[in-house]
Amino acid sequence: KKGEKVFLLGANGCGKTTLFHLLTGRLKPDKGMIKKGARVEIAYYDQHQSDLSPQKTIFEEIADAFPALDNTTIRCALAAFLFTGEDVFKQIASLSGGERARVCLTKLMLSKANFLLLDEPTNHLDIPSKEALETALAGYDGTLFIISHDRYFINRLASRIYELTPEGMHAFNGDYSYYLEKISQRKDPQQQKPKAGGEQYRRNKEAESQKRKMQTKVKRAEEKVAELEEKSKMLQQQLSLPETAEDYQKLMEITTALEQTDKALEQSMAEWEECLQALEEMS
Repeated sequence: KKGEKVFLLGANGCGKTTLFHLLTGRLKPDKGMIKKGARVEIAYYDQHQSDLSPQKTIFEEIADAFPALDNTTIRCALAAFLFTGEDVFKQIASLSGGERARVCLTKLMLSKANFLLLDEPTNHLDIPSKEALETALAGYDGTLFIISHDRYFINRLASRIYELTPEGMHAFNGDYSYYLEKISQRKDPQQQKPKAGGEQYRRNKEAESQKRKMQTKVKRAEEKVAELEEKSKMLQQQLSLPETAEDYQKLMEITTALEQTDKALEQSMAEWEECLQALEEMS
């Protein structure tokens, strides 16, 4: 609905990006129909940043996309996403993944769209860039529909969460913490309490035990993700220190540690998602 900030969660490969491609018209549905309101203008953020022109500078990319904007407005928009001074004249081809993401997000926020679809917008972003994005989206008065695995990002913005599963879509009217709470509490309303000593009673007790074990795994996985996110944040802060830039050996050591941490974080996120999916199947 208008003004909502909704996040779409689900295991990798469940169809989240496919759903976005259906909403934007990039794909046609096999059956059924998609109908948008007469005044709905959709803009889509592709995590692969496929709509940038490598030969252009950052400034040219924005100016060509929005010819009615003056130089001051363009520079202000770019500054909001941390491009200042001579940075705006960097060529797109020379940018890092995080810088390209910030250019795409600048274009998105300058569009007249009132319904933004964002597919993993915090991927490749460092902490200052994430904070800039959160600030921009928090002040956005249109509707947001976002695919993300970043729990802090979700908690900061979410007014509702949708979970996409093989059985369908489940809605949670709250933030990520509320979502986790409800996931752990869900029970089958059709389940009847069996008589003690019966075979069905034994099976149900075993199922409850397995569910409690999985809830513990979810909690541990979440704690591991939080630990790695904190470590990544600390390493990124060290990387930004002036004394680090002057010490090549230290710079390489921190960079290597950051890459290893981010790789471990990605693996832990995948394990966490698998545990959540397993818990969902037990509910």
